[in-house]
Amino acid sequence: MSVTMPATTKLWMQRRSFIANVTQIAAIERLCYNTNGRREASKDCYACRDEFVLGEGMFWTTDWERSTQVLESYGFAHLIKKRCFANSQQVMEEVGLSKGWSYVEGLACSTFGLPLHHAWLVDEEGLVLDPTWDEGDFYLGVPFQWRMVQNLITEENCTMLDRWEGGQHPMLGEPDKRVPRENFLEKRWAPVIAEFQQLSPIWDGSQQIERTSQWAQISQKEK
Repeated sequence: MSVTMPATTKLWMQRRSFIANVTQIAAIERLCYNTNGRREASKDCYACRDEFVLGEGMFWTTDWERSTQVLESYGFAHLIKKRCFANSQQVMEEVGLSKGWSYVEGLACSTFGLPLHHAWLVDEEGLVLDPTWDEGDFYLGVPFQWRMVQNLITEENCTMLDRWEGGQHPMLGEPDKRVPRENFLEKRWAPVIAEFQQLSPIWDGSQQIERTSQWAQISQKEK
């Protein structure tokens, strides 16, 4: 698969709006990170899961008619709502592994919705296969190595992006404190994501520091 740019200006602007929402939410979370007994995060730090997704993920292709047909052919379309992680992991185990699919976690929403932490699958061409939602327009996520997912997922914690152990998330924080990219990223997607990030960069640590500073000033004025 090669990276494809949005086909229309409208879709491009909608993506930019999606990213703007995520970066602003992440800036507030970074402010909390800085003031919660930690030193100020550097431009290379992922202070929250949203920053991690922006820095390590990419947008995935959606074609609801096609993806629904694929999932229905295996009996996995429209599974239980609000169980996206368990649903996607089940489909991955029972079908995805043999078909060359990948497990993805990240942020997704419909055109007028807010970005939500979500899980889905992508096929070998990068098409979103979502066994939980009936519709969704934007899927920005990170494809994880399935072996790592199997090692970390438990009944108590069924997600990869909400893994806080001893106050530290293994994939967040400063570069020298977090798990290296090659240890979690699905290897066959690494060059595609690198191309996406180069052609359409959606993460800039320096700009994020500026956004966080603006929120800090607003917070001080409201006190």
